[in-house]
Amino acid sequence: MAISARAAAPSVDPVLVEALGPEAESLPPALAARVREALIHAPAPSANAPESAFFDALARCRAPASSMGGIWRARRVNAGIEYALAAVDQALAGVSGVAEILAAAESARLEDGIEQHLSPNLVDRLHNALGSLSRHARDELERARVALADGGAA
Repeated sequence: MAISARAAAPSVDPVLVEALGPEAESLPPALAARVREALIHAPAPSANAPESAFFDALARCRAPASSMGGIWRARRVNAGIEYALAAVDQALAGVSGVAEILAAAESARLEDGIEQHLSPNLVDRLHNALGSLSRHARDELERARVALADGGAA
């Protein structure tokens, strides 16, 4: 008895799909399990509760998706440069995502009130992540620049 390709494909948890939409498919399994547990154990929102400005602000500031490094495989550069440029692309996608979260959180803090905001500790960690991702992107870009200067194009 043959198994159809559709049946063999891993299914995405409907709880995650409802909460995250199509992005739920791209979550690593361990993260998907943790998000699912958090969603299941989160208190149900009150029917009268106003929507948080966080998600409205986050939806407004969505930047176009990066290539996440994929476009560099099609370029005529050596593997080292390809890797460096893909790492830059991925790091900058991370910078964009963290910056969007911080901007949405600040918007929500201003619109929803002081009781609904990210903790100062989390904001500090997000700012540290921005700095680390930015430094990583800068270092990888420098690596690619040096490799190109040394004749790295294929």
